[in-house]
Amino acid sequence: MKKELCFVIDSVKVYLEQVLVDYIDVPIFFLCKGNEQYYLALCIDIDELEYIVVKPSLLEVYYLLHGKTPMRDVLLKQKEYWNIISGEEIVSDVVTRRSIDSLDIALLPERKCVFSNSNKANERICSKI
Repeated sequence: MKKELCFVIDSVKVYLEQVLVDYIDVPIFFLCKGNEQYYLALCIDIDELEYIVVKPSLLEVYYLLHGKTPMRDVLLKQKEYWNIISGEEIVSDVVTRRSIDSLDIALLPERKCVFSNSNKANERICSKI
C-alpha cells in the first residue's frame, strides 16, 4: 500500500498514518509517521490548509488514541511545533519551527476533548500502538 506524503519536516518525509478527525473529507486531526517517529497534525485553517504539527512520544500517542489524554494537552505538552502552510506541491510548503509558547491556544481543540476510536480504521491504529 502506498502511503500519502503529507509534509517534509527537517528533511524527514512524513506520511499519513491515520485520519483521526475529518471535515467534508479533509483531514483535520491526523497521525503521521516519518523515520519511525509519530507526528500529530491539526489543520487550523481549512481554506489555506495551514497546520500545526508536533512530534509526541509514543506513550503520548498511545494515551491520546485510547482517550486518556485530551487532544489539546498532547499538543501543548510539546516544547515546539511546526507551522505548515501547504503550497501547490509539498516542495512549496512553508514550514516554520516555533516554540509552543507562541501558539494561539484558541486554535486548539476544546479542553477535555478526547479522541474516540469510533470506526474500524481508528480501532486498527489504536490496536497497533
